[in-house]
Amino acid sequence: MPNTLAELERQRCKLFKEIAHVGDMRRGSITATSGRCGKANCHCHDPAHPGQGLTYRLTYKIEGKTVSEYFATATAL
Repeated sequence: MPNTLAELERQRCKLFKEIAHVGDMRRGSITATSGRCGKANCHCHDPAHPGQGLTYRLTYKIEGKTVSEYFATATAL
C-alpha cells in the first residue's frame, strides 16, 4: 500500500534535517568542460593542440537568473 501523506511529510522532514547537517552544500550543477578559447591567435587553435584543458563551472539560479562561477582547478572548485 502506498505511503500516506502524513508519512511522506515525516520522511521529507527527516531528510531536510539530515541535509542540514551536511555542511557547505549549494544548489546548482557542476560541469567540467574543455575546448578552445575565443582568441584566434592562441596556441589552442592549432589542430594538433588538445585545447585549453578542463575548466569547472558551478551553475545555479538567483532570483530567476542563471549565474555561473568558473573555477580554474578542481581544488579551487
